[in-house]
Amino acid sequence: MKAAARAPERYAAYIGIGQVADAVASELDSLAYVIDQATLAGDTTDIGRAERLRDEITRGERLTPRDLVRKYGGASRLINDNMDYYTGFLFHPEYNLLDVLRYIRGVSATQGPLLDEVLKQPLPEQVERLEIPAYFVMGRYDYMTSVQSAQAYFDQLNAPRKDFVVFEHSAHFPQFEEEEAFAQWLSRTWSELQRGS
Repeated sequence: MKAAARAPERYAAYIGIGQVADAVASELDSLAYVIDQATLAGDTTDIGRAERLRDEITRGERLTPRDLVRKYGGASRLINDNMDYYTGFLFHPEYNLLDVLRYIRGVSATQGPLLDEVLKQPLPEQVERLEIPAYFVMGRYDYMTSVQSAQAYFDQLNAPRKDFVVFEHSAHFPQFEEEEAFAQWLSRTWSELQRGS
């Protein structure tokens, strides 16, 4: 998003899938979701674990544990996100073992610094305006980056055209969880951009 704000001439539009916004607010949404779901499941261990992290999450020092977000359906609902990546790497001819190792190495090297950045430098404070159309695409059950936090950012973002799209059966990966509906949305949106409507 920062790149699109700096060099809008290089982009036709900005599409943020699982859009990052105010990461601390999003993490507090995730924490509340995990505690609610653990309460419904009667899992006092998960409730206690999540509650013990509340202060650190509130201070922006850590994320809601991703294993808990995944366990309660806040990462994916219609796919197994981690397993599907590795299955794809292992069983599709486009990839080889070296690609798997590069992927793991790349994620390991970049994920920590990127997460630190979003916690310490809220994106809504850095990008308040885009000169190109902006689309935020979210899954209704996304608690890796919460719909509520993304909506709050969307509402304050200035852009010549913008749309907030929610896929009702997905969590963080609507492009994979609702592949057909996502492809139709993307095709329709691209056609509209080409026509200038």
